[in-house]
This record gives sequence, structure tokens and C-alpha cells, in this order.
Amino acid sequence: MPDGQTSPVVVVAKPKNMGIGILLAFLFGPFGLLYSSKLGAIVMFIVSIVPVTLLYLMLKVPDSERTLDIEQNIFYVVVIYAISWYVAPAIWAAIAVSARNEKLQERSRLS
Repeated sequence: MPDGQTSPVVVVAKPKNMGIGILLAFLFGPFGLLYSSKLGAIVMFIVSIVPVTLLYLMLKVPDSERTLDIEQNIFYVVVIYAISWYVAPAIWAAIAVSARNEKLQERSRLS
């Protein structure tokens, strides 16, 4: 090519599979979310630490100082943990894969 001219660069990216993204996120939580969204995986991993910390702190309180039924509180913490570890990453994965694939389609239309 003559000096000063550049050749066009075409970047080809495959769309991600929605089913795989949801399945990985549901089975492996934030680690499975890495397939769909790296930022989402980091956020959900940090969010999922909160229920574990709460559970640890609740179990550390001596029986004499507990004002609420510990079994009921543990149930709520486990439910919150399950949602933050399994359900929320699967939803996030679906949204992230959909957004990425739409962006790829939009770029291909513009080309």
C-alpha cells in the first residue's frame, strides 16, 4: 500500500449464546456470569459476600444477647444468599448477553 493509506480493519465477533450464559450463571453464580459480563461478575461476587458476613455475625452473637429468633434470621439470610448467588446472576447474564448481541447486530448494520 502506498504511504499514508490504511487498510480497513474488520473486527468479527460471534454473538454469545443466551442459554449458555443463563445456565453458567445459574450453576456457578458470579463465576458463571464471567461468560456474559465481567463487571456483572465482580459486582455480584461482592454482593454475595454480604449475606455470608451477616450470617457469620449473627452466629457470633452470644445466646444471652440475641433478641430475635436466630433460626428465622438464618432462613432469611440463606434466602438472600440464594437469590444473590443464583437468581440475580442468571437474570444479569440474560440482560448482558441480549445487550451485547444487539450491539453486534447494530454494528453489522452500520458496516
